[in-house]
Amino acid sequence: MVALLAENEYKGASYQHISELLDKQKRIHISSKSVSRILKERGVGNPYSHKSCTPRKSRTRAPKEGTLVPSPFDWLESRGPKLELHGAIDDGTSKVFALYFRPNEDLRRYLEVLDRMTGDYRIRRKTN
Repeated sequence: MVALLAENEYKGASYQHISELLDKQKRIHISSKSVSRILKERGVGNPYSHKSCTPRKSRTRAPKEGTLVPSPFDWLESRGPKLELHGAIDDGTSKVFALYFRPNEDLRRYLEVLDRMTGDYRIRRKTN
């Protein structure tokens, strides 16, 4: 009976909605998990499933080892050493929270960026 209603009268409804409709309209108390199990056994799909219909394509691997590993960049255009840039910029406002140049990537600068971000946020929250 559940499968017939799901394919006809309740066509296009999610499992949760079918469960609610059965309870209100037909006085049939059945959980959405049970509706799901029953319909899956009978091959009735859920139109609101979050699973992608097409499999994700994985990207092509880098051509050689170390290609995607961060390395110092010539930010100073050969007027100084190559440096790593640590930073955070608010995407909504383009506000720069913190930017640091370092000879190499390190945890200390990432923690400083995080501290600046949370410190600025706390200051703004107190004044607003």
